Amino acid sequence: MKIILFFNLFISTYYFSQNNNDIEWNKYENEFYSINYPKEWKSKGSEYAFLTGESVKFIEAGWILIISDFNNKERIDFFFEDSFNDYKTTKREIIVDGVKGNHFTHKKENEFIEILILKSESKWFKFQNNEIKDDNFKEFYTSFKLKK
Repeated sequence: MKIILFFNLFISTYYFSQNNNDIEWNKYENEFYSINYPKEWKSKGSEYAFLTGESVKFIEAGWILIISDFNNKERIDFFFEDSFNDYKTTKREIIVDGVKGNHFTHKKENEFIEILILKSESKWFKFQNNEIKDDNFKEFYTSFKLKK
């Protein structure tokens, strides 16, 4: 019985440590914002986008941040595209670095997509994971700091 309890404790501790922000983080920073991402991932950033993951191609990136000025209608339309008709969607209000917005989850079978859309005084921000639930995604978007 003690061996079983020890084994269960070991497995629970191992699983918890592997899935509880037990990773190292790097910081991407430019003159407009900063954000943290997993150290072992690649990253690519600019004033209007940040991609990170095992690959930094747009469609393959693990996590994405896209930024838009208010007058960029094409990009804002992309922020609010509704391609999640077959998904169970939840929505809640959120504040990240003092910027208000909405947090959406879209679930379907083995897919889990998280999207945050924030609106500051001058820009829109869209954070998105890429189809797999990852508890570390929260560290990514909550680390976001707006500089201007």
